[in-house]
Amino acid sequence: MSSEVTETPVAKYGRTTEFGVVLDFIQTLISDDTLRQAFNIPHLVVVGRQNMGKTTLINRLIGRNLLPMRRNETANTLQARTTCPIILNIRNAEKSLVEVRCDLNGLWRAEENPKDDAVEEFLNKVTENLAKEEGTLISKTPVNVTLQGPEFTTLTLVDLPGAHFANDDPRMNIVTQDLVLEYIEKNTNSIIVIVSEVGDPTGDSAINLVMQKASDFRSRTICALTKPDKLRESDDMGKKVAMNGSSFTLDDNRFIVLRGKDGTDPAEKDWDAETTRVQEKLWFARHPQYKDIQHVCGIDRLMDTMISLLAEKMITEIPNLVEQMKRREKEVDDTLVELERCEVPESREGKGGVAMKLKENLIRELNKLLFNNTSNTAGGERVRQLFNSFHREVFKVNPLEMRNDDEIRRQQRKLEGVAAPLGDSSENSQLLQRLLYEKYTVNHFSVFSIGVQANGKPVTLLSPVDRLLPLSEKLVSNVEATLRDVVQKAIEETFSKFPTLKKAVEAKVVREIFDEKREQTMEFIRQFLEMQKKSTDIVFAPIPTPTEINTWEAVPFKDPSKLHPCMMSKTTSHLKYLAKNLYPEKLLNEIEGSSPSIHMYKLQEEIKNVKRNVVRCFNVLKMNVCDTVPRCILHFFVSQLVDDLDRALEKENLVEFLKERKDIRDKRTLCRNQSLALKNALPRTQDVLDKLLRMGSPQKDGKM
Repeated sequence: MSSEVTETPVAKYGRTTEFGVVLDFIQTLISDDTLRQAFNIPHLVVVGRQNMGKTTLINRLIGRNLLPMRRNETANTLQARTTCPIILNIRNAEKSLVEVRCDLNGLWRAEENPKDDAVEEFLNKVTENLAKEEGTLISKTPVNVTLQGPEFTTLTLVDLPGAHFANDDPRMNIVTQDLVLEYIEKNTNSIIVIVSEVGDPTGDSAINLVMQKASDFRSRTICALTKPDKLRESDDMGKKVAMNGSSFTLDDNRFIVLRGKDGTDPAEKDWDAETTRVQEKLWFARHPQYKDIQHVCGIDRLMDTMISLLAEKMITEIPNLVEQMKRREKEVDDTLVELERCEVPESREGKGGVAMKLKENLIRELNKLLFNNTSNTAGGERVRQLFNSFHREVFKVNPLEMRNDDEIRRQQRKLEGVAAPLGDSSENSQLLQRLLYEKYTVNHFSVFSIGVQANGKPVTLLSPVDRLLPLSEKLVSNVEATLRDVVQKAIEETFSKFPTLKKAVEAKVVREIFDEKREQTMEFIRQFLEMQKKSTDIVFAPIPTPTEINTWEAVPFKDPSKLHPCMMSKTTSHLKYLAKNLYPEKLLNEIEGSSPSIHMYKLQEEIKNVKRNVVRCFNVLKMNVCDTVPRCILHFFVSQLVDDLDRALEKENLVEFLKERKDIRDKRTLCRNQSLALKNALPRTQDVLDKLLRMGSPQKDGKM
């Protein structure tokens, strides 16, 4: 009987025909993991519910008991035999070889002249190392199985794990159904071969899955109906479905009935694919329901239908696919140029060169952000804004706040007879020193005006000069935060592809530099403010009050034909600005006001003069602080920051931390693999396109 059929189904299509060349090209692409993931390539995918005979069908197509299936056991167990997507590559070659590999995990096993059970053994070894979906033995990682030999021609099939619908294992149901749905939804150019038991198709949940995700399922689906021998001879359900007579319909001749052995009968120990094919033909020829529709029965007819439908898909999709491949090659090569710039060499010398280049890029970026203020306000401009805000806060400090005339008079009495004042405008006056440089105590009635809770007890407040220190500390803190933000952004941009090096620079260099800069700056400011308490006489002329400036402007000029000097001088406008900020109306009222307890006019004027001198002297100190504190910050924090970072980076051994991001490394590897695969595949495309135009029937005789 075996002499009736001399070829396995996959050996029927020659490689020398136009169809054979095109098919060989497509199957080579789909068997390449890199290209299969990158492109929507026409191919055959076998799906179905668990225990529908998918694996048996594939074994029958290749004529070998190759893939793992149930043998000598009942099929009432939920254990899956196919636990991951299997890319089955049938190839023509002189030597017989079985190869099982998983490119994503680098797993590989191969054997020449293998026994039939070698693939199952290899698959078990490989799949046990794959990442499994939680709560199941199912993996979404594809495994390539290659079977080559002189008796085969090129064909690639994708075998998906059977979809589960059992009520007692909800997790397995979800995982297997999602796997099938995701594959069909992504691979819109695939030819779907649904394996279903003969019966009402609308009751097959796997068919419903395909209908759910493949809107064009009728044009790209073949349904293999198995186990017709389970029906009575008088039951015409199988014939009705095969002839598109059920509620679930496909294009004509897309339902194929199969009767082949499924391996579950203990008597089928020595299963033989060729014998099964012959027996199948005889069974259909004798069966009353199928003898007149044999054109849709048997494994050979299924193979013809699969290949014909694949040929139609290739004719429409290959030209588009070739164009996509050409565009992708350019995109990949351009991406590789950028990715290879940040590649970390293996040698220490090479790593040192990369580290040096990264350091130079960081310093260049910092110089631009901090000092190139005409094009970027991230650095110096923001610092200047902080300085202006600091000036306004300093101007607001009132040296007479919570000081009344009686308290000033008490301080004056303590000093009378001890040392005479050196002059009304002298900062060396002991009274002015006490009022400006020393802490002072006020009772709780005075404290409420600034919101300090005294609880009925006297409260000690900072001197006016000492109140400038917290403002300076706040400025330093704000400038530090601004500069840290600038430096951090520059580091993230420069070292974005090297997270380990980025963390090392932040921890070993940036943190120490900022701590050092902050301490240097604050130490100088503290000493500077202490120096202000040691002043002898006022060197700078005090800023006049707004009233004094107005009086000056009102004095008539001798020569009325000339402009008044105050109208021409920029100094005057600046004095007006300072006077407005240094002498707010509230402060002027405090200076000119008198305590009700002091009745003598002379004493009142004397106290007013003291207050006026306190304000004028303190205004000079304010001007000193507004000028010197920002200069100090610019010197220590801004001007020296980049240089100190440069020296610190030079000093630190950063080579050991030069490790690029895994996703960048993986992306480069993927691009290289795609580039190599495309460069190998594209030279064949012109010949394939030429053959595609002349391609006839897939069969050797060329007849459709």
